[in-house]
Amino acid sequence: MAILQEIVARQGIRAPLDVLMLVAERVDSNVRELEGAFKNLWLQVQLQGTGLNVAVASGILNSLAPRRSVCSPTRLVQIVAEYYNLGADDLTGRSRIAAIAHARHVAMYLLRKENGLSLPVIGDCLGGRDHTTARHGIEKIEREVEHDETLRNDVALLRERIYLPFG
Repeated sequence: MAILQEIVARQGIRAPLDVLMLVAERVDSNVRELEGAFKNLWLQVQLQGTGLNVAVASGILNSLAPRRSVCSPTRLVQIVAEYYNLGADDLTGRSRIAAIAHARHVAMYLLRKENGLSLPVIGDCLGGRDHTTARHGIEKIEREVEHDETLRNDVALLRERIYLPFG
C-alpha cells in the first residue's frame, strides 16, 4: 500500500484507497510489477473515460492479468508447513508453540487471501478450529505484514510456491 500511495502521489493521481488495496492484493510479487499494474490500470481508465472505482479496477485487472489458479487447501497447508520446516500435522494439531502457531496463522491468511475460503472452512482445514480462531489468525498476519518486512517476504515466497505447477 505504501508503495502504491507513493506512486499516485508522485504522479498526482487521486485514487481511492479501496482501489489501491485491490491492486496491492492482486500484485504482490515486486515493486516493478506493482507499479506496472497500476500504470496499466490508470491508462485503461483514462482510455475508457470511466471513473476509478473498485468495480472498474477489478474488471480491468482481470482483463490485464487474470488470477492464476491456486493449489488445493491441503497442498497449501503442506507448502506452508514445509516452508517453516514443520509437518502438516503440526499445523492441524493442537500445539500452541509460538513457531507452530505463527505458521498456522500464515496458512490461515493464505487460505483466505489466495483460495478465498470462508472462515469455517479455513478452521476445518487446520484441525477443526473455530471460525473466530481463523479470523484472529488472519487479522494478526494482516497487521504484522504491514510492518514486518521478513514476514512480507515470507508471504511473497509462499505465494510463489503455491502458484507453481503441480502445487
